[in-house]
Amino acid sequence: MMEAMERFHLSPASQDLARTLDMPDLGVWNGQEFVLITRQEDGWWDKAKLLWRYGTAPLWTNRLMKSAVGKFLTMYDEPVFPWKSLSEVCGEGVTGEQYLKANGIGEAFGREIIQASTRVNYASNLAFIHGLEAMVCMATNGAMQVEGGNWQIFAMSKISKQKDSTYQLTLKDGQISTFDEIILAAPLQYTDLTIDPAPKHTPDEIPYTKLYTTLFASPYRLDPTVFNMAPDASVPQYVLTTLPPTEPPQDNAGSPGFYSISIHNTFINAHATPPRPEYIYKIFSPARVTPELLSHIPRPQGRPRSPM
Repeated sequence: MMEAMERFHLSPASQDLARTLDMPDLGVWNGQEFVLITRQEDGWWDKAKLLWRYGTAPLWTNRLMKSAVGKFLTMYDEPVFPWKSLSEVCGEGVTGEQYLKANGIGEAFGREIIQASTRVNYASNLAFIHGLEAMVCMATNGAMQVEGGNWQIFAMSKISKQKDSTYQLTLKDGQISTFDEIILAAPLQYTDLTIDPAPKHTPDEIPYTKLYTTLFASPYRLDPTVFNMAPDASVPQYVLTTLPPTEPPQDNAGSPGFYSISIHNTFINAHATPPRPEYIYKIFSPARVTPELLSHIPRPQGRPRSPM
């Protein structure tokens, strides 16, 4: 990603929006309460409170994540590669829930922290996701995005094999580059790519999880009372969700109703009279977001809230 950004003269997006807006940057909501709220400037005392709540589970999870990701990074190295089946590399086909239990990770940390991560990244609860995927979700240090959207990096339209066995890569703006080898790290069915000559074997279509992404703008911040917070409290920029302790996991978002909601950016709405600053929100959910939810979550402070 970094190399591609430099090549295409792109810039990383700012990570300081929460600080600029004077709000917590991350919260985990279980449909009843926030089980965790963090700020970028959290110090040692906040980390100590995390250990008090979850014991040594965060430390052991970090070690387990490094071990699992380390195996993942060697999948295509000798003597591991070539392998006869993916299960030989990834281990037994256990769920994230089973994997954490087998490795002694506390149930509360798994449900409140790791599951919040699997929901926002894979739209899946721990009981319905592979153990390796659950660990990959925890390897987010140094995560970044491109200013204006990551889509700008993936703007190619055609791959052509040449007589000298090299490949020409044509970008959507008409630029052409030549490479010795090209690795297509994307599902072919969604790339909208022209490959010449056509591959001898076309991969089967992959049945992906259906996920709805909703973008909308509002002049109002999220209503803290919706999340059972004090009326003058600040809702975090990123709200991830998990399930409450008494709710059995299903293959959906459960009682919270969505996987995450976040303030993606801010802008000045020049079409408003007068022009005004607004927040751009992004919601991940298993179904189409209803107008009732959109009108219910952000609202002016002090305005009465009607039932959903």
